[in-house]
Amino acid sequence: MKNLRQQYVNAIKEWQNRHPEFDYLDKWNKINKFDDGKAANSVEETIWCCNNSSIKPNGILIMGINPSFNREHIDVENRNFQEICQDSAKTKYWSTKKDMVDGILDATAYLDLFPIRMTKQMDFMDDNNIPLSLKVDLLKVTRQEIESLHPRLIINPNMGSRYYWGIEKKTPWMGYEMKHFEDNPIGKQTNIYKIEKVQDNKDVICHEPTSLNGTKFLLAKYHGNGYGKGALQKEDFLKFEDIRKILDL
Repeated sequence: MKNLRQQYVNAIKEWQNRHPEFDYLDKWNKINKFDDGKAANSVEETIWCCNNSSIKPNGILIMGINPSFNREHIDVENRNFQEICQDSAKTKYWSTKKDMVDGILDATAYLDLFPIRMTKQMDFMDDNNIPLSLKVDLLKVTRQEIESLHPRLIINPNMGSRYYWGIEKKTPWMGYEMKHFEDNPIGKQTNIYKIEKVQDNKDVICHEPTSLNGTKFLLAKYHGNGYGKGALQKEDFLKFEDIRKILDL
């Protein structure tokens, strides 16, 4: 999709025009505080997305939920995944993503389900902060971008976002119908699926046929700090050799 950032900006502005009772920019500024006391003056400053314009079809797509907020500055620069990994090599979030695809960085795209910058996902998930109808409009843009990228493999290293894909039938959202692989060559508390079609469900946000028939979908736990009950430990973090096994399925 051409100019993804502008597509998101347009979606937010169009939603705002339909919902004048809710001040999106004011709400965002109340949740996100810059160190210098400044506030975001435009919708553009509240979002971030990776530049995937150079990625060809049949590559790898790594998914996040939404970008974190940087308190120090407003970062509106669109960098590609390879540049981000080089610039942020010491941060755990990006270093774990780099390790997954270290041999094919130039064929890897990165995309958040939602572009709104907000560090605490509890704040983002709260429909009083980001209304459900706005999430739907943004996810429609994301779905189009995923279809346009047409990846061979989607890596989703966050169990909390599984229901946006259609795995949970009661909340289908994008509503992809997937077949589960019973034989998993990597383990590591992952699940592997193959996308087959879009569910015949009235609650799916977009009923257009999918171009992702045959795309593999890897669902994994969050690659974070490894603290707390059930947290993924470092030895189970996904590596490039794991991804190669899935590509060979």
